[in-house]
Amino acid sequence: MRMFRHRAAAALLSTVVASTGLVVLGAAPASAAGPIGYTAVFVEGGCRIATVDIATGATTLLSAPADFETCVNDLAVGPDGSLWGIDRLTTPTTDVEAELVQFDPATGAILDSGLFTGNFTSSGIAEGGLAFGADDVMYAHLVTNEDGCDNAYVCLYTVDPTTRAVTLVGNSDQGETEMFFLTADCAGSMLTSEFTADALDEGAPGPDTLATDNPRAASDPPPGWPDVDAQNGLLSQQLGHVDPSTGEVTRGAEFPELFDLLGLEYDRATGTLYALGLELMPISPDGVFDDISVYTVDPATGDITWVSDFNDEIGFPQGLAIAGSCAAEAPLVVRFTG
Repeated sequence: MRMFRHRAAAALLSTVVASTGLVVLGAAPASAAGPIGYTAVFVEGGCRIATVDIATGATTLLSAPADFETCVNDLAVGPDGSLWGIDRLTTPTTDVEAELVQFDPATGAILDSGLFTGNFTSSGIAEGGLAFGADDVMYAHLVTNEDGCDNAYVCLYTVDPTTRAVTLVGNSDQGETEMFFLTADCAGSMLTSEFTADALDEGAPGPDTLATDNPRAASDPPPGWPDVDAQNGLLSQQLGHVDPSTGEVTRGAEFPELFDLLGLEYDRATGTLYALGLELMPISPDGVFDDISVYTVDPATGDITWVSDFNDEIGFPQGLAIAGSCAAEAPLVVRFTG
């Protein structure tokens, strides 16, 4: 059963350039599919990394076997194509610590993982976000006991992925206790998602609860999926505009109230904002879930437009990352050979 969606008409554009004696350097061949995104999917025994063709929804599980450490809260692709995730890790000395995980983008295997380090003695995520900014620097949303963050705010940090050392940019300047996902385009926009003010008034996490308490009630996954700790249940969400120079978050447009957000990511090549999610139809006490799909998002209004259906037979997804760099591209070189 499917809700009405605004499905934009798709047209395939293929351009063939043929010119005798003309060699074009620096131009990539046109492709009908793409961009290609990454997500973590919950399967038996943990999670696996999968790719998703944004245009068609076609999904492919990468070859690495399931691992619970792969069940990250958000993913990001570096300008060099490296794949990263952010998660929480239980340690012998504290309940949770924030962890950076590096994956092999070809196989989904974990290459390296470890705790973030900085001017603090404890760190966590609520619920964590990871992105590369317009400067191609890695940013993370963390909750720490560093002065200026004080376990009461979601705070923005820059990250050195080689050492996992982080530097505080600033706190969100909100009493909001949870922010979900993090993404940035090449024009300087950085976005997260958070509960709407109305949802907070109705009993969702609020400013009187420390961010590290993680008070959001667990929500059941849709029928057919295992009982996993996925970030489903993210209804009543709105965009948060993150100032990458201060960390301050300003509330923005609201998503449709019954849209369950599973991932949020800019395509840095085009500046298009995509969401991975599903629509909930309130026709029974427990609700009915529509198919998981890929959507475009209008950052100004929060309106979502269907793009493709995600092949959720492979598992329940969480997080979305699309490759891209904001570094200046090499100029197009045209040479005449005779």
